[in-house]
Amino acid sequence: MFDETQSGDVQGMQLHRPGGAPVLSLTAQADKTPLLTVDQLMELRLANITSSAEQPIHNTRLSGSVDFPHAAVSGRYQVTTAGPDHLRIDIDMGRFGAVRVGLNDDTGSRDTTFDMEPFQELVRDLLEQIRLGHPSALYGDWRKHFDNISVLDSSELDGRAIYTVKLQQGDLPATKLSVDAQTGDVLQVESTILIPRLSGMPVITRNKNFHDLHGMRVAYHSQESNEHTGRTVYEIEEFEINIDLPNDFFTLKPARGQ
Repeated sequence: MFDETQSGDVQGMQLHRPGGAPVLSLTAQADKTPLLTVDQLMELRLANITSSAEQPIHNTRLSGSVDFPHAAVSGRYQVTTAGPDHLRIDIDMGRFGAVRVGLNDDTGSRDTTFDMEPFQELVRDLLEQIRLGHPSALYGDWRKHFDNISVLDSSELDGRAIYTVKLQQGDLPATKLSVDAQTGDVLQVESTILIPRLSGMPVITRNKNFHDLHGMRVAYHSQESNEHTGRTVYEIEEFEINIDLPNDFFTLKPARGQ
């Protein structure tokens, strides 16, 4: 027996089985949110930015707290950018150490105060990985940074309708984004971090508490999770634009003079 609406649409079916077995009811799945094209999704994201850049933006810096709950360690962090090819990340955990990552056009490097991790020049896939992790790549216009972009599906995340977007660049591991179907905000990033001499490490980043700032949507709370190091929680406390930077700011030098 079919269950029909008043308009005649079939919304389910009841199977009456022999021998007195209970009736088996099948219900049609509710329609998913219709998929958008990549261009339409970018238009949606831009349409939901209510603020505007009152002046040309040459560089940005966000700073705040970083917390490693599994290790009972906390500290400070800064992310500084100047266009899509300049990035510097500074994480300072006080007596527990510090990490710096720099991208300057076609060169990149990583430096830590940990004895087991000497200063490292980033090349090939490791350099491209830093470039694709730039905020303008993941949270800006994907079409400018990735070879292949596809909208895979529509579903829900924490009760919110989302689109799943796959970003692919060359032979690097693909990145999947969960994009809010109403606002275009990137609620979740699923990526694989390449680590020298080790296999890739899957990482999930959850974003929330979005603000409109200078024509951009910025998540003031982010949480990274992976099986190896647990959770890392970032909270933005300050967002600055057009700050004064030294000419060599994005070129790192070994902190310990290696």
